[in-house]
Amino acid sequence: VENQEISSMISKVEEEIFNEYNSKKYLLTDILKNKFEIQSHLQSRALVELKVKEEKKKKKSSSNNPQVEFSDIKYPKLYNLIKSWREAEATVNNLKLYNVLIQRSLIEICYYLPETKEDLLKIHGIGKVTLNKYGDEILEIIKEYIDEYGR
Repeated sequence: VENQEISSMISKVEEEIFNEYNSKKYLLTDILKNKFEIQSHLQSRALVELKVKEEKKKKKSSSNNPQVEFSDIKYPKLYNLIKSWREAEATVNNLKLYNVLIQRSLIEICYYLPETKEDLLKIHGIGKVTLNKYGDEILEIIKEYIDEYGR
């Protein structure tokens, strides 16, 4: 398992623990303040879920590494080239598309235009295994694209 995957798994678990803690804290506070009644309990749970969602949004928006969206693709021709390469690679090796390169990686590549292996490692979803398997091919596609179309 790659370091990025481990880090991602730890972050998800931390987030789940954080959400569970906040849910319990809000519910217990409400129960201690009021006499326990089903109706108020259900209303409190609904409010807790809303507060947790708001906190998630705040946490996401304050992230230093913003997620790149499909609409952010600066180089659609490059996107189509890498997408076609990924489809061919998956077909030849009898793999699912996401086993070659996940969609977010493809989008980030077409946003950041990495030119070195070090740059590729900064792309979400690309770790040492993906880099060793496909890094040279991906970088070659990017280089050819830049040579033909520029940045």
